[in-house]
Parts: sequence; C-alpha cells; structure tokens
Amino acid sequence: MKIVILKKENLPLINIGQKVAFGSFTIGTIIFLLFYQTELMLYAFVGFIFFIIAIPLNTIFLLRLLYQLFTTKGHQKQILITVLIVLLNIPISYIYYIITIDLAKY
Repeated sequence: MKIVILKKENLPLINIGQKVAFGSFTIGTIIFLLFYQTELMLYAFVGFIFFIIAIPLNTIFLLRLLYQLFTTKGHQKQILITVLIVLLNIPISYIYYIITIDLAKY
C-alpha cells in the first residue's frame, strides 16, 4: 500500500498529521526497543512521559483531520488514509505497554 503524502500547499494538515503519526511511532518504537534490550526502568519512565505527550498531540490531529474529512471536498481519501495512520498508533502503543508491564514485573 502506497501512503500518499500531499504537498504542503494542498492540505498542510494531512502532511503534518502523517509526520506526527510517523514521528510518534518512530520515537515510541525507539524508546520501547531501548527498554526491551536493557530493561532499564529509565526507558520505561521516558516512554511514559513520551506517551503522556503523544496522546494529546495525536488526538488533536485526529480530531482536526476528522473535522476536515467532513468539511473539505475532494480530499477525503487522503484525509481518511491519514486518520487511519494516526489510529494505527493506538494498538501499537497498547502492545508496547503490555510488553513493558510484563517485563517490568520481573
């Protein structure tokens, strides 16, 4: 599946929303992998702080994208793809959370 990133002059919210989603995924994955490899609680703490920041940021973009989905004509497919990309971070974050909690018990 090819992900469509529009030029900034077309719909900047789509472009920024995709970057925020991919950035959140990338940073979260790096923090998770550092914790998984080292099991240092410092990385779990950093991950928690990142999670607290990423949730509102991604939620704001999700809500703005949903608003734009219903108010903008002609770009619904690109907006919907971006909404799905943002939403994909939820199950990924949950999986990271479950694994981190399981590792932290030991």
